[in-house]
Amino acid sequence: MGATITATTTNPCLCCQGELPAPTECEHKLLAPELCGFEEFTDPSLPPKKFRVRTLSGTIHLGEYATSPCSDNWELNRTGSVAGSAQGDSLSFGWELSWVETSPGVGTVTQRLTKSGGFDADWNAPSGDYVWFIEFASIYSGGSFAGGFGQGSATAERTDTRTNIPLGSSWTLIFNGRHAGNGGVISFTPPNIVWVVGNGNIQKRDEWNVVQTFNAETCDASLVDNNVRYAGRGSFPLSSGGTPEAWSGFNYAPDSGFAYGAMVSKASSPQLLTYDGVANCVGSGPYYKTAGTVTDELTDEDTEEDAIDRASAAVPAWTPSLPDCQQHPAYITERGAGEFSFLAKISRVKARKSGLTIGDTYRFKIYFERKPIGGVDWIPVAVEIMDIEADADTEETPWVDVPNAVGFETRVAYATIQKL
Repeated sequence: MGATITATTTNPCLCCQGELPAPTECEHKLLAPELCGFEEFTDPSLPPKKFRVRTLSGTIHLGEYATSPCSDNWELNRTGSVAGSAQGDSLSFGWELSWVETSPGVGTVTQRLTKSGGFDADWNAPSGDYVWFIEFASIYSGGSFAGGFGQGSATAERTDTRTNIPLGSSWTLIFNGRHAGNGGVISFTPPNIVWVVGNGNIQKRDEWNVVQTFNAETCDASLVDNNVRYAGRGSFPLSSGGTPEAWSGFNYAPDSGFAYGAMVSKASSPQLLTYDGVANCVGSGPYYKTAGTVTDELTDEDTEEDAIDRASAAVPAWTPSLPDCQQHPAYITERGAGEFSFLAKISRVKARKSGLTIGDTYRFKIYFERKPIGGVDWIPVAVEIMDIEADADTEETPWVDVPNAVGFETRVAYATIQKL
């Protein structure tokens, strides 16, 4: 038919005056739909829910320590002194090593040496006629340099710098004293200074970015996993920088492999898990402390209607509702605790009428009634209204879905036609 529909509405009214009966035709599908997605984390609803999107996001900062309390021992600037005695002379030096970051994890080391005792202005030892030549060597990851203080120098300190020194590099400062007059040697205590640049613990920053999704139409699962762990030396927490490293042992499903255990606190609700770092030092060697927050959230609820649409798409053929529409009401069964599958019958109806005048407009109405599943009394619930301009003797409406509801049966009561 080539009829034109000018209006389609739903209105819960009863049959109006001037309406004539119109025959109906129905067909149906019997389905066993099932919700798909992720179950609620805790305290499930009744009926229980599932959600199609699970998002794990946020950052956890992790520090690992050999001793408790979890002290950073973080030295971007370190000072000390060395001293030695020989041939009646007692000599000492002060030293300072510092690191300043110039790019993430890389910076400049400044070494400053200062005479602090046993010397006059020209580095002469007061007890002898000859001077001590003080030699030092600095050996570090990627290079070395040597220098010293000698006779006739009034310099109170010496400063050297080296660039592009990564955190965690080893830096060794060695002192020796050589007497200019008799070749005597003075050894200093400590014999050398060993500094791990920064001298801090390895800190880690875990950036969570996981989205797991179930397709609404097919229930196919997909995963986008962009987790990154950064590791580097720094004071806790490592808020930036670091080097990406393998994240073995970690799993994007926290409850089945969230590798923090007692190192985080957990708050639960049906759709949200929140993991917060704990400031106190936990463990029994190694020891840990954590900071930051990661959330695990469920969104995009999968509904009975979604499940019915998927099940219907898998059963393309409709079954004629015989002997008449009233014998095949649509329904959706209720679900109990822990139940995600249910039974459903979906139905559709169309009305037709012959003996129409071409060019005239006719109003079709299809009336529906409903009762609880297992109930007795049917009550009017809705009416579908369609205005059609006839271009043939016989016209029919498009298929109309019988309105369905969980826990109820809904059927076609009757249909009418009225010339406008």
